[in-house]
Amino acid sequence: MTWKIAPALALGAALMLGACSGHTLDWAEERTETNQEFSKKLQDGYVKLSEQEDLEADYRDADYFAWNAISSSANFPPLPSTIPSRDLPPEHVGELAEARRRLMAVLGRHARVVAPAVTAEAQLKFDCWMQEQEENRQPKDIAACRAGFFKALAAAEKATEDISPRSKRVVVPKPLRGNFVVYFAHDKVNITDTANATLREMASVAGQFGVFRVLVAGHADRSGAVAYNQRLSERRAVEVIKVLTALGIEGHLVDMKAYGELRPAVPTPDGIREPANRRVELDFTK
Repeated sequence: MTWKIAPALALGAALMLGACSGHTLDWAEERTETNQEFSKKLQDGYVKLSEQEDLEADYRDADYFAWNAISSSANFPPLPSTIPSRDLPPEHVGELAEARRRLMAVLGRHARVVAPAVTAEAQLKFDCWMQEQEENRQPKDIAACRAGFFKALAAAEKATEDISPRSKRVVVPKPLRGNFVVYFAHDKVNITDTANATLREMASVAGQFGVFRVLVAGHADRSGAVAYNQRLSERRAVEVIKVLTALGIEGHLVDMKAYGELRPAVPTPDGIREPANRRVELDFTK
């Protein structure tokens, strides 16, 4: 798969995916936190997709689906794959774009609550279809994902046909600050008073402008083992997201990543404690 992501994230994403193939799936399989039907259905489905790609030695897609499972397990389900995120054959772009438009319309009619099982199935089959269509070498798998998507989508559309979509936020025409950072004590995940103040400021700005997506990225310094730091950065990101949702940021708007020690703000030798690297970065767009 060819990844199309923002230049600022490209290096970190590539390093994370290369270093964590296999481990990310293990973490996704271990997580059991969620008790919300939509999130649980997504978690289970993304784990299965990740396992399938792992068996096929497609480790990048295995990690992609595993991260979606991890995010879902924390009750922060990701949105369906975007069309530009995949190198799709041009002749299939139009149909997939229309399919995603219909799926997003259903999500906008509270389908996660009204029809959680079929809506989650529609999202899983759509992401499966996108992944298989990009590879474009297994027609039976493409057809199965596509057919499964339209079957689940039809059920979700029927369940939500009498529900009005969410009202659109009014975007205030002022400069938008979209980058915030909170810091952590050594080997800690608890939110400090200073971090709380930063998160309250971020939530206030997000509410004022109407946020489209929020990326929450956890980091650690190099004072521990690589695998431990990966988990530590994930736990920090989860704690930040808990505060954001308590402050009114809707969970489905949040994407979570965890980079461990792979993207230091201040490069250091292994084993060195560095406060600037023990952080969670928040970037949002309207």
